[in-house]
Amino acid sequence: MKQQASVMHEDYPQFLEFMKSLECRKSAQILDAGFEIWLLMSKKDEQFEAFQKTHNAQVEKIKSLEWQVEQAKLNAVICVQSIHDYAIYSAIWTLELYCRHRDSGTSLQVTPEDRTNIEPVRVAWAMLEKFDDVTLEQVGNFGNMRIVYDKSQNPFFGRA
Repeated sequence: MKQQASVMHEDYPQFLEFMKSLECRKSAQILDAGFEIWLLMSKKDEQFEAFQKTHNAQVEKIKSLEWQVEQAKLNAVICVQSIHDYAIYSAIWTLELYCRHRDSGTSLQVTPEDRTNIEPVRVAWAMLEKFDDVTLEQVGNFGNMRIVYDKSQNPFFGRA
């Protein structure tokens, strides 16, 4: 039965051409086993090419995903920097709103003016303490505070 299935296979004539070039005894069992091996070996290249195409497609997808991850990381860094800059801007703006202040170009000295608004001043001061690029100093015993920060590095300062 198996031999008849092999003989009826569409690739069997190609196998017979291949077998003609071999000088050996060709019994039905040898032809049947040889055909199975020949068929596997001939299909191996096709399977390898299909695997290679699939593999290449997967590699391209991975590269695309890696690029997307890098873009997401870059966007996250930009977003964090914007939040950082806005938080500093908001805190300094709050201090300028609720306190008398003098701007000396590189530093801002604020004096709590209205004691009913001291909580927003404390919150803004606590927020500014969390940032490394802002230097805070207590000046004297009267609540005067000095903020040293380069406003030119923050895009939110200077916006109308």
